[in-house]
Amino acid sequence: MLLRKKMAKKIAEAENMKYAKTQYITGLLTNNDKLNDILLTLPLSSFNVGKSITIEGEDITIDKNKYNCREIGDVVISTEGSMAVYDAYGKRLCSRFKLNPASENIELFCVWVRQNNISVKVKSGKPELILQYAILIAVIALIAVLRIKMG
Repeated sequence: MLLRKKMAKKIAEAENMKYAKTQYITGLLTNNDKLNDILLTLPLSSFNVGKSITIEGEDITIDKNKYNCREIGDVVISTEGSMAVYDAYGKRLCSRFKLNPASENIELFCVWVRQNNISVKVKSGKPELILQYAILIAVIALIAVLRIKMG
């Protein structure tokens, strides 16, 4: 019983950290406070975001496809933390599997987005949250069924 309580506490702490990071990243993308204004003066040259995205000046390379910042239509972040990059015609160039708040240099990416005046949209994460809970319930049900059959 004590182990379950410790596990539940660690899960709750991880959830809180995830949401705090998501709120921080959303703030970097959207707020205009003095700290963010200072960040916008940072000179950015070349850096990687995660494993498959590279920023070089005004250009972004996603996988092996290179785009100029003017070709980017929107960067969308959900309240659950998933992010996506869309071109000017609404085609998704990059999804949450390559870009999320846990990605390396995500803060620099946010500064790059702001410096290049790329539109940012924040959307509700409720559909994602419902999907996460549905998967969790399915996994718990599967474990229960397996225990019943094995036991």
